[in-house]
Parts: sequence; C-alpha cells; structure tokens
Amino acid sequence: IHLVDDADRRPITTFRSTGTPWKQGVWHRVKVVRNTATGDIGVWFDDMEKPVLTAKDRTLEWGAIGLGSFDDLGEFRHVSIRGVSR
Repeated sequence: IHLVDDADRRPITTFRSTGTPWKQGVWHRVKVVRNTATGDIGVWFDDMEKPVLTAKDRTLEWGAIGLGSFDDLGEFRHVSIRGVSR
C-alpha cells in the first residue's frame, strides 16, 4: 500500500503477510477497505478472514485511487468502487 500525494509514491504498509499463492489462470476477488475517520486500510483476497496488507494513514480524506501490481503481472476486470457520497 503506497501513498502518492504530489510526490513519488511511498510505502505506508504496516503489516504484510508472506504473500498470496497465485495460480496461473485463476481469478481472485480482492477487497480493499478504507476508513477515512481512523485512517485504517486493509486488503483481503478471496474469503480470507484477516487482511494480507494493512496500513494506517489519514493524509488524504478523498480523491482518486490507483490500481496496479508491482511484483506480479496483474489483470483486472469487474472493478467496482463503493463508498459514502460526499
């Protein structure tokens, strides 16, 4: 999890699991939850009970998102963003 705020991205990850066992040709469901009041951010894959990545940052209350992959080739489909209307 990185923050980009008019500068180069910088990592804000506070917890990182050992990784996700990707398999070629298998799609996964990814969920990202962000609470702007507390700054908590979590990332889950499929039906995991605990997040594989967490961060805590209150720098940005609202704005754009970035979606990408650094170490793995990533393909994305059926992306939806839900939240509370400002």
